[in-house]
Amino acid sequence: MAGEISSDGAALVSGAQKADSTLPGNADRTPGAAGVHPGLTAAVDDTTKDGERARDKVKDGTKKTDKFAKGVEDLDNKGAKGVNNVGSMPTVPSSAPQQSAPTAPSPAPMPAPVPATPPAGVTSIDPQILAALIEASRAQAESDGANGIFPHSDDPFAGSSATSPQNPDPLDVSQVSLAKYPGGPLTAQETASVINQALTINGIPDDPALREQWQALYQHMSQGESGGNPNAGNGWDSNATGMIMEDGLPSNSSRGQWQCIPSTFAAYHMAGTSNSIYDPVASASASINYVMDTYKVGADGSGLGAFMSRQGVGTGGYQGY
Repeated sequence: MAGEISSDGAALVSGAQKADSTLPGNADRTPGAAGVHPGLTAAVDDTTKDGERARDKVKDGTKKTDKFAKGVEDLDNKGAKGVNNVGSMPTVPSSAPQQSAPTAPSPAPMPAPVPATPPAGVTSIDPQILAALIEASRAQAESDGANGIFPHSDDPFAGSSATSPQNPDPLDVSQVSLAKYPGGPLTAQETASVINQALTINGIPDDPALREQWQALYQHMSQGESGGNPNAGNGWDSNATGMIMEDGLPSNSSRGQWQCIPSTFAAYHMAGTSNSIYDPVASASASINYVMDTYKVGADGSGLGAFMSRQGVGTGGYQGY
């Protein structure tokens, strides 16, 4: 060991006092509790003072917050009173920028209509020329009637009737002619002759009772569809779509005494008849072919009674087919 530990108590006390006198700031501090270093006492005092200062700041902030809340409450009360007396208050312009209502986008310009191309074999015609042709046809029909010319004896459409059963002869719709029939509405007798020709063309047996049923049906349908007018045309129902044709009707319109549309007339056209949808014999023949196929009516008369009932024969009613 370097030296022995001194047992002199006075020397130890003197040394401790010297050490205490050398601590920073010790000269300004009051003595602490017995056995507590004065430096530690001072540190505790400083911390206590800092806490007191923080509490004072919190109290001050609380007072300010209470004051602010009171101000907001006063503003709310004033605002409520202002709403109750809004009629007497002047309008105060808002400092916020006003947003204009969104403007609906302008509709896109419609494309110019593209002229439809007439079907092959069909040409457009000036309306004035068409009117003149129709008037000429009417005058010719009156002249024919005055001279005793009737469709069942002097058919103006060459090859428009047949005296024996024929086969179906479908056409392309572009082959359908819109040539008007040169006559007015047919009488019941003239219509009966047309129906008989069409029944023969469709292979209906020459049985008086059977033909009487067909006659009753097709006379009824003639009146219901066209009033017996071979040149009737429908320009207003759901079929009346497409470009306007030379007869003044949309291309898909129903036409003729039994009101076939061109596509049906073409699909059920019978050989031995003309291509004109206005020809009574051609119209009746295509119509009978369509009815037999669509409503399952046999040449022997099977299914005929049910179809007659559907059409309202003998009841005064009528239903399209």
